[in-house]
Amino acid sequence: MFFNWNGTSAGQFASQKGAGAEGIVRSIRRANIQPGFEQLVLVGHSWGGHTLLDVADLLKRDPTIDVDLAIGLDASSFSRGERMESLPTNIAKLINYFSDNAFTWGEWPDELRVRNISLADPANGFVVDGKPDYASKLSWEAHNAAEWDANVHAAIKKLVLDLATAAETTNHRMHGSGGGRRSLESKSTPATP
Repeated sequence: MFFNWNGTSAGQFASQKGAGAEGIVRSIRRANIQPGFEQLVLVGHSWGGHTLLDVADLLKRDPTIDVDLAIGLDASSFSRGERMESLPTNIAKLINYFSDNAFTWGEWPDELRVRNISLADPANGFVVDGKPDYASKLSWEAHNAAEWDANVHAAIKKLVLDLATAAETTNHRMHGSGGGRRSLESKSTPATP
């Protein structure tokens, strides 16, 4: 399922009446009762990262739905209020890809459930020939590039596939079969400035 940061569907981000985090949560709860819903992965770029935290927090309400993996992609709470100080308890793990832009979260404070990955560090393979300039303190171009970066997409796909494979292996061991597990990916992304 795909959602914009304001809860609207693809291509509708300019709508003034987006359903917000509550609408995304309603969709996830409806999907959760369907056969085959066994894992939840939330991916949020920019304001979508802020929405990701709101969604996870709302999913803590009874009945709680766990978020197996959350992925922040140059996530930001800029002009949307303060970012939560700690992850909602129902998020098992957060992978936080971050640039050096001043208007994004940057590195998440040390927490056992968080893995920070710098987009600006050449050793991580996201900067090729100096582009995008993820080290810039004020670059909308680099911030927006993170959403479309093929190397970032490949890394995220690998994370999701590794999660599904690990669950498949665990399910196979527990039940003696492959079990037909599938992941549900919910992506909250922002409108581009």
